[in-house]
Amino acid sequence: MHRRAPWWPIIPIALAVGFTGCATQPPAPTLLRPGVTAPGPATPTPVAAPGSDPGPASITPTAASVVLAGTGVAGEQFGAAEMAVLTALTASLGAPGDTHEGVLCELDAASPWSRSASFGGLSVVFVALDQAPTSPRTLTAWTLRLDEPAPAGVTLADGVPLNLTFKQLKAEYPAATLEDTGLGDDSQILTLPNSLRFLGVHQPDLVQAGAPLFCE
Repeated sequence: MHRRAPWWPIIPIALAVGFTGCATQPPAPTLLRPGVTAPGPATPTPVAAPGSDPGPASITPTAASVVLAGTGVAGEQFGAAEMAVLTALTASLGAPGDTHEGVLCELDAASPWSRSASFGGLSVVFVALDQAPTSPRTLTAWTLRLDEPAPAGVTLADGVPLNLTFKQLKAEYPAATLEDTGLGDDSQILTLPNSLRFLGVHQPDLVQAGAPLFCE
């Protein structure tokens, strides 16, 4: 048995991670604080033909906000088609700055084919049902790094702040669960009732939602 590898250092650079499921996630409970209204989904704008990367020349980003939720991103749910998600994100954030394709976990001979796309500190992961590079892929997870400014217009669902410590998050959301990741590096994971997950060592380094991504 291989030792579990952490998720956050390898997304989106290598995607040497495992996959626990790519089915559509059930809706997470709403986590609105008094006076906070959940923003609506971004409006998709067609930018590229299926199977191709969105090209910068065909993109005119708008000021629409991109909401990262426990159920998906930019109004698209987990399990949504890759091009639908990329269209929605590209319409607001421009073309992805980096993409990567390959098997999801190099340690697993049965690992499916995957693709990641990065928009600054935001990465989205798409996974197929098999190992064929041409097979349709669906939205499986997203990750937002907290050690750099979030892309303009990107917010968390229910107005959850991006700049709180684990202690502050737990105080703000008492129903959240805080536990050790089991990776042996003192890293912790705090899961809010709306399925947003904050991870890091002592302080959150990233926030993530979707299928847990491990490689073992």
